[in-house]
Amino acid sequence: MEKKQQWSLIFCTLLLTIIIFLFITFRTFFDFVILDYIGDSVVTGLFFIIIFFSTKENRAFFFEKLTFGFFRSIKNYIYVFVGYLLVIISSGLVTYLSVSNKDIEMEIIQITSIPIIMLFVIATCIFVPVWEELLMKRVILDCSRIYLPFWLGMMITSLIFALMHNVPLQQRLFIFMLSIITCFVYKKTNSLYGPIIIHILWNFTSLF
Repeated sequence: MEKKQQWSLIFCTLLLTIIIFLFITFRTFFDFVILDYIGDSVVTGLFFIIIFFSTKENRAFFFEKLTFGFFRSIKNYIYVFVGYLLVIISSGLVTYLSVSNKDIEMEIIQITSIPIIMLFVIATCIFVPVWEELLMKRVILDCSRIYLPFWLGMMITSLIFALMHNVPLQQRLFIFMLSIITCFVYKKTNSLYGPIIIHILWNFTSLF
């Protein structure tokens, strides 16, 4: 990776962080009803797409790992299948090992409008996994691997990914494990399609 490209990604990451911080701080001024359905993660993803895909160099950087050659290798399908199975097993293990707490309240959002349901599903199951994997794998993991060994970059990336989610510790542990698995799949397939597909499949599974 060229130095100019590295600094571009670092600058975009800092800019994204600042914008998200301002958005969270002044969120009440933008408290539209639609945000209750699509969530802050979708808004963050929109900021990410606008900032990181604004330059030709950045777009080329991402598309290097989004070639359709991924789908021509049977080995890649096996990695995705095994990775998805490991994600399901990890979810079961985390649930089994966790201490049951009857005081935990689960928030259930009731949606009756078909267009809103479609928007919610597309945002949660497709858009969010795509932008999160682009950021975590291509930006954070790949940039960390310039200076760190893969295993350490993977741990840091997975920790950041877990901390990004405002959920209980049990769920953060699973999110950390999800990231570890998708990092390995990314390394083995050398493509962003592997982590994205696993992430999408899991979001669909957990939603339905």
